[in-house]
Amino acid sequence: MNKPPLDLSFYPEHDQPRITSLVTQYNIIYIIELVKYYDNNSQAQVEKEVENLVQGLKFVPTFQFEKDVSYEEFLNRVHAEEVILRAKGLWDVPHPWWDDRMSAVIADEDVFYTTGILQSTRVDNVGAIQAQNQEILQFCKDNGIEIREYLTGNKTNEGWVQHFGSKWQIFEGRKAEFDPKKILSPGQGIFC
Repeated sequence: MNKPPLDLSFYPEHDQPRITSLVTQYNIIYIIELVKYYDNNSQAQVEKEVENLVQGLKFVPTFQFEKDVSYEEFLNRVHAEEVILRAKGLWDVPHPWWDDRMSAVIADEDVFYTTGILQSTRVDNVGAIQAQNQEILQFCKDNGIEIREYLTGNKTNEGWVQHFGSKWQIFEGRKAEFDPKKILSPGQGIFC
């Protein structure tokens, strides 16, 4: 990031110049977003959980920001950004801020296709949908079709190594360097 982001509206207005100053000074900043769901019965516990989660991280404490939104607002957050970008005529512009040094997994070929299969079902039919997903994955494997799946939570360590392919060692090294305690993004089970 060699210039400040266009939209700092998430952050308190009086802190926006300080954030811009960090970007100007260091040419990069890292942002970690943490989401905690709570209700009236668990709200008091959330602050303690967040404190425990960020305890081992190195950051300037005054740059820890909090935004409390409803579940609906959280789910709709991308749409809010879309509205802002559309108003500025920027929604359909290619996204030049993509950093290809990130740990994203894409095909090794120059041309590749993405396919999304997004199904919904009743709870009593989840098993059938999962079986169908496995059938599709097996078909691809049997026919030499290289894929990257985004069905988290059901992979073994070997499965994650296969998922990241040639980028696994870089990914694993960055995890060891920047999150040695493995506290960030534990939900995917990548480093269990």
